[in-house]
Amino acid sequence: MRKRRTTARRRVSLIFFAVLLSCSSVPVYGQEETAAMQEGPSREEDGGEGSAVYPTNSEGESGPEGPAAGCSGEVPEDSSEEPREEPSAGFPEETREESGEEPSTGSPEETSEETPEETEEVSLEAYQESGEAQETAYRVMYQAHAQSHGWMGWTSEGEWAGTRGKRKRLEALNIKIVKESDDPGGPGELVQGAVTYRTHCQTYGWQEPVSDGEIAGTVNQSKRLEAIEISLTGALADGYDIYYQVHSAGFGDLGWAKNGERAGSEGYAKSIESIRILLVKKGSQDAPVQSGRSFLSPTRKGTVTYTSHVQTYGWLDPVADGAVSGTQGQAKRMEAFRIYLENPRDENGQEIAGSLTYQAHAQSYGWMDWQQDGSIAGSTGKGKRLEAVKICLTGELAEKYDVWYRVHCAAWGSLGWAKNGETAGTVGYHKAVESLEIRILPKGSGGYPQDRPASLEKEKIGALAVSANVSGQDEALYAGNGGIVGNAGKGKPLEAVRMQIEAGDGSYEGSVTYKTAGAGWSSEVTDGSCSGRPGSGKGLEAVEIRLTGELAAYNDVYYRVSVPELGWLGWAKNGQRAGTLDAGTFIEALQVMIQPRTAPAPGSGAGYFLVPLGEFKVTGYCGGVCCNGRWGGTTASGTVPAEGRTIAVAPSLIPYGTSVRIEGMDSVFIAEDTGGFANRNPRQIDVFYADHGRALQSGVSYREIWVQK
Repeated sequence: MRKRRTTARRRVSLIFFAVLLSCSSVPVYGQEETAAMQEGPSREEDGGEGSAVYPTNSEGESGPEGPAAGCSGEVPEDSSEEPREEPSAGFPEETREESGEEPSTGSPEETSEETPEETEEVSLEAYQESGEAQETAYRVMYQAHAQSHGWMGWTSEGEWAGTRGKRKRLEALNIKIVKESDDPGGPGELVQGAVTYRTHCQTYGWQEPVSDGEIAGTVNQSKRLEAIEISLTGALADGYDIYYQVHSAGFGDLGWAKNGERAGSEGYAKSIESIRILLVKKGSQDAPVQSGRSFLSPTRKGTVTYTSHVQTYGWLDPVADGAVSGTQGQAKRMEAFRIYLENPRDENGQEIAGSLTYQAHAQSYGWMDWQQDGSIAGSTGKGKRLEAVKICLTGELAEKYDVWYRVHCAAWGSLGWAKNGETAGTVGYHKAVESLEIRILPKGSGGYPQDRPASLEKEKIGALAVSANVSGQDEALYAGNGGIVGNAGKGKPLEAVRMQIEAGDGSYEGSVTYKTAGAGWSSEVTDGSCSGRPGSGKGLEAVEIRLTGELAAYNDVYYRVSVPELGWLGWAKNGQRAGTLDAGTFIEALQVMIQPRTAPAPGSGAGYFLVPLGEFKVTGYCGGVCCNGRWGGTTASGTVPAEGRTIAVAPSLIPYGTSVRIEGMDSVFIAEDTGGFANRNPRQIDVFYADHGRALQSGVSYREIWVQK
């Protein structure tokens, strides 16, 4: 049987050469020439990169399809041989032996030597010799139409099609999937599935999808291709991934795209100059690494693209995927922002359903309406600072991904990362957002360390509770943040105090700590512990209060006391001493307030802790020549005197700039001037009056004096 089969193959070879000689219009080729003809023209013979070589059909026309050049495609009338399809130019014909198929002899008499039974027996024997059935393998073929070159040769499996470094635009593409044994120019065997593709074309934008060898783009219109999407369907999509990468004018080689993702650019008027495509079995280690952006546009520079409207500059260029939008270190407020989403795709190349929504907290407006799809959040042209943002994912996207974001704000710099609708920025601190960063990451990726708060919010301070025991009263008095415990002007001393912050979820970490002075300073206590001696009849004379942890990093605690004869002293803050010491003067009321560090002080800080100097002689003077001689109009320290503030002292005892309280007077005076009495009687104070008559009416008195320490 095998002998007969070998004889049949020899006869087929003889008939093949006879037919070849009858069709050829040139002398018989030598051995080397015949091999070259079978292999097809090389790239150099095609004219190098960018050349377009096509077989000529029987009508003298050239194109990507048709019979091989040099043969009319017709069989002589007296030949009994069946018509034979020739391979396309540029691709070698696979031999029948290589493909595992029996060669066709073209002669009924010769083929009749092998019966159907014999053929079946041979095929079975060949199968047994091969050891196992071979799995069908596919490859992707593609052809580019380029500026100045027209249709170029077919290219396969990761080779570049088009030109590089020649500034020649691609204008159209033709893509097909073939079996390894197929000729790309011929009909080939039926492939289980299809390759579909569409292009973004100059003037036309995104065109309708085409598939399996159909033309995408335009021909003879000089329109550049700017971007492309390629995907698989059917069984092909189940077993393979299709990767593709473009070389884009102005951007160079972009990253690999996969299974319907976009490759190229949109909105930049930049042409694709070359493309390469690769068909890879799912799970293969040969898959390209998708390390760079495959598609660029002003609003789609990444998975999440965003832009900000900034004081002085207006709208800035968009950025993407964690880049900084806005300014830092320039004291320029953000006023508004926009966000654009390019939905990630699943393992099959399908967009994951869902959207991204966002909200702005702006000066004067508070929280504004939610926005999405590039709508403006915030305000423009109104000079209103952006203070905080919230960003959310929805739908299936929210089930598979987290959105992370953080802001850089005035006074605090970069805050921590927020995610999935949490607040980033400040609320109640009146500070502008200056820049914004956004990332979308798969769930379980770890995200970013949350080592700092993402937001500074007044509500995070928690509820401050202050209580005090008053001499002669059984029940303690209570007050909240900013409230007063005790009775100013009633002459009843506070004997003990307790303070505590009732913090909820999301509040700042930290607490309020405090100590008091009576017969000396007590130890520092915290979280509702008692400081002082309730029921002892011994009044408190001074207090120190401070915050700890995050609470201290972003907030201030202010407090003041009221004492007999002087009333309310100035506001102390963050651990300063408030009250008096060594004077036997007790605290009769206390007020405590915690507020954002950026908020203004609740009142004057002058004279919050006083040390008694004893009794002084108190007189009055004016700024005229009558009282001040030639020094009228300015003080000895160089300031302009003001009633209710300026006093003249002996600087050796009370230095210039010292805050002074005078018994029976409400003002906190500042030592700014001196007089002739300073050497004669340093324990005298001259109070400035704007009118000479009032200075005379003040007369001479002797009062207790306290100075700020």
